[in-house]
Amino acid sequence: ARIGLFRDWTKFFERYPLVLGPVSTARPFAVGDDLAGPERALEIMDSQRLLVTVNLFGLPSVVVPVGVSEGLPQAVQLIGRPFHDERCLDAAQILENRLGVITPITPG
Repeated sequence: ARIGLFRDWTKFFERYPLVLGPVSTARPFAVGDDLAGPERALEIMDSQRLLVTVNLFGLPSVVVPVGVSEGLPQAVQLIGRPFHDERCLDAAQILENRLGVITPITPG
């Protein structure tokens, strides 16, 4: 099954150079919330399925902060085809140049 899914991703990258997706489909969870029980841990993992996919297939990716909403940092994830790390980094640099460096906290 894993090889088949990897093949699907590879085919996708023949047509598209990058995937722009969320880091998570849910708001950030509180520290320790993932330890609240198996059901909550599965909910969190499900909300971060793109992070899991990237790691499962060894795809290059980079997370770029894009703003702050209600005091919480917001970010996107750029995912590239295998061995095209530089494309992800170049795209991240373009986003950062356009949006500026976003720091939701005042450094101490």
